[in-house]
Amino acid sequence: MSSNLLHVLFNTQNIHCAKQFGVNTGREAIAAWLTGMMNSREWSTYDVAKRSGSFKLANGTVWNVQNCRIKDVRENTLRGLAKAFDVPPAEVFAIYRGKPEEMNIDELRLIEYFKALPTERKNDALRYLEMLYREYGAAPKSRVARAAGTGVENSPDPVKTKKKARS
Repeated sequence: MSSNLLHVLFNTQNIHCAKQFGVNTGREAIAAWLTGMMNSREWSTYDVAKRSGSFKLANGTVWNVQNCRIKDVRENTLRGLAKAFDVPPAEVFAIYRGKPEEMNIDELRLIEYFKALPTERKNDALRYLEMLYREYGAAPKSRVARAAGTGVENSPDPVKTKKKARS
């Protein structure tokens, strides 16, 4: 096992331990991610800054993020890191904010796109997703959607609907 991988795994274990004790780990998580991404590509802080495109990250900013010198990393900096590594910004935000790791890229993209919509279009998106859910969805594993008041509670349960159609 390479020393870089051991370093990333060690940092990951520290982050999980810190979360158990309620420590804010956003900057540590993004620093570990940044270090791992830079090491895997053999990039310097200058390389990351140069690839940040229109976000124009400074070499010093990248170094400060990597070394946990910035208390609250700015949104523009996170977007610049996403640009530099050609990953969806939602992925970088999820790492920084400590979102559940079990979310896949498609789920992160869905959230990013939804947040970018104007309020009236969010309702349209929810109605469209509800229609798809009614047509193709499986029985819900939890009542999260119902608790959120998305309107899914008024739709027929797909499992019950299929049983009625067979009889």
